[in-house]
Amino acid sequence: MIERLGDSALKRAILITTGLVIVASVCIALFGAGAQLTRTRSVTVVVRLWQLPPEVASQIHVGDPAFTDVARVLIGTITNVRSYPQPEITTDALGRVHVAGDPTTRRVDVTIAGTGRVGDGLVIVHTQAMLAGRPFSLLSDRYYLAGTLVSVDVR
Repeated sequence: MIERLGDSALKRAILITTGLVIVASVCIALFGAGAQLTRTRSVTVVVRLWQLPPEVASQIHVGDPAFTDVARVLIGTITNVRSYPQPEITTDALGRVHVAGDPTTRRVDVTIAGTGRVGDGLVIVHTQAMLAGRPFSLLSDRYYLAGTLVSVDVR
């Protein structure tokens, strides 16, 4: 009889705990941090890529799909590509400091347009938080590049 009462109490405790977990999950979904991320908006981000060989920089094209990881999470489409000689600090014969462009490497700014969820100061595109200054991986069928997210614009 005591063993049987123990089994019944254990089953009741498991059912109550499961119910509480379900109620807590629903409350978090409805009222938690992600609850305000419901408005879908157009998001434009700029990713800065540093010290690319010119052969690699030339493979980034407007119209390319932009993925963030090897799982091919699509965040948008490349809408603009600007390539510059990589800036570097040099000194002249008199010891004066100058900024000059290195013709052997490129700095590339890539603009990507997509849609994301916006709310409470957060911009989320699929599972990626779009925060300026954050390291950012940019992938396509031709390249896998690491850069920095330099701007986020929401419309």
